[in-house]
Amino acid sequence: MVKHTYRDTKRRKCHFCLAFCSVFIVVLFTLIINTIVAKGPIIFLKMAEATEGEIDGYVTPSISSTGSEKSYFINYTRVYELYGDKYNLSPRKTYCGVAFGSDYTNPAVGYDPNPD
Repeated sequence: MVKHTYRDTKRRKCHFCLAFCSVFIVVLFTLIINTIVAKGPIIFLKMAEATEGEIDGYVTPSISSTGSEKSYFINYTRVYELYGDKYNLSPRKTYCGVAFGSDYTNPAVGYDPNPD
């Protein structure tokens, strides 16, 4: 059987190469599609995090207990006492009106590439 297969392959090299390439392409695309389907949720999550960030929600202060003026800060210690590790909160600092980035790509910095 092996001798017959070797002889047939030697006689019809074009047919062998065509069959080998077609099987190789089918197996390769099957592996690629299987990997994409298995990793799809991770891929879409990373794409969403790239555009929106990793934060699921924002907790902002509400009107103060007197009702007349607005609170500016959240008492993180009190929130932690009430909820503990249930929501996995972390205090963050925010700076209003601050522009971060490179001087070359940030329009807020006012970099002019052609100072004429």
